[in-house]
Amino acid sequence: MKRTENKKQGIEGMDELLQAVEMVKRGDDSYFHVIYEKTRGMALAVIRKYNRDQADHEDILQETYLKAYTHMG
Repeated sequence: MKRTENKKQGIEGMDELLQAVEMVKRGDDSYFHVIYEKTRGMALAVIRKYNRDQADHEDILQETYLKAYTHMG
């Protein structure tokens, strides 16, 4: 895939993420899965970088999204 195509897809993905955040802020919780799917991989990478205990990763991830959801409302 060409570099410009990757950039375009990244922008489109960011637009979708921002729209999902806005919808959740407006009270439509059904969009939270979009936020989760778009950010889960990066969030796990950060968690793994700072916490080596693999048993904690999913718990930390869950707490992170719970806090994010709580602060959007």
